[in-house]
Amino acid sequence: MKLLYAQTTAEEGLVVVDDTLVFMCVKPVTVQPSEVVKVSTGVTLEVEKGFALNISTHPALADKLCEIFPALVVINSIAGSCRLDIPVRNAGRNPVHLMVGDLVACGHVAKMEPVDKEESDFSPVETPVSRSTPQRKNPDFKFEIKN
Repeated sequence: MKLLYAQTTAEEGLVVVDDTLVFMCVKPVTVQPSEVVKVSTGVTLEVEKGFALNISTHPALADKLCEIFPALVVINSIAGSCRLDIPVRNAGRNPVHLMVGDLVACGHVAKMEPVDKEESDFSPVETPVSRSTPQRKNPDFKFEIKN
């Protein structure tokens, strides 16, 4: 894993379990139905060039009918050093109260490969168009237009 540093500003908001980063809430917050709130994890991180940190909803948060919004947050070296506040959306009908230590998100570090730009010929491909056979008229139905 090439996570350069992770430091918390309040209580511990980050735990590493089996190569998975688990982010926790460090300040109590209430998320109203259909509302999106940034949940503070107290973690500041920087990802090394050539790697990406993929952050998704933790199952414990999904049990409360909440999810990360958008569904996946990706942080790479372009972001530089950033404080991680995770946007959480309440998909339920009742307010959700997140307390200190509640599990919010899971993070996985992935290696990124450089993309080779190749010259390509984008000429259109002509495909024959086949028409379906016309439908027969039904003699049982007649339509009239009256003025």
